[in-house]
Amino acid sequence: MKGNSHYSSYGEAGHQIILNTLYHLFPRHTINLISIHPLRYEEFICEVLACEAAIRLIEIDLQLSRMAAEKVFKESRVFGNNMHPADAPHVAASITDSERRAARSIQHDASVYRSWIASGTAVPIDDWMQIQRELDKEMRIKQEEMDQDPLADLDIGCGDLVGAGNACDPIIID
Repeated sequence: MKGNSHYSSYGEAGHQIILNTLYHLFPRHTINLISIHPLRYEEFICEVLACEAAIRLIEIDLQLSRMAAEKVFKESRVFGNNMHPADAPHVAASITDSERRAARSIQHDASVYRSWIASGTAVPIDDWMQIQRELDKEMRIKQEEMDQDPLADLDIGCGDLVGAGNACDPIIID
């Protein structure tokens, strides 16, 4: 499938958003280039994964069988390109946003990967990331508890604070 042949009812705009998502999900370093030979990385993403993703989305969106979704994919190209051109102003903003998110996400993924390597752990990266999320959650909860009552952990009775001008001081009314 070359040129516009891989656009479906999602049109150029949908195709571009699918591509941005796939480039994020499958960065170049995660694809074994030998296993996709003779395709190059870009061809594999554009010609194989993007088409598969679009067909699967059609299957889910329209609750169709795989064969029916492939038929819709092939027959809806003209409709998709007319309804969802990439240069439409509202669509261009969505594409720009998806490109920005993908770029930021790639930077984040690289940072997480470097942190995992630096940790020296033997735990698989997915498990390590889950552990890190749980640790972050625990830290946020502890921080929220401290923010709510900063004196809660102190062992101070009202007797220790008499005369300090606080709520424990007796109120004298004339």
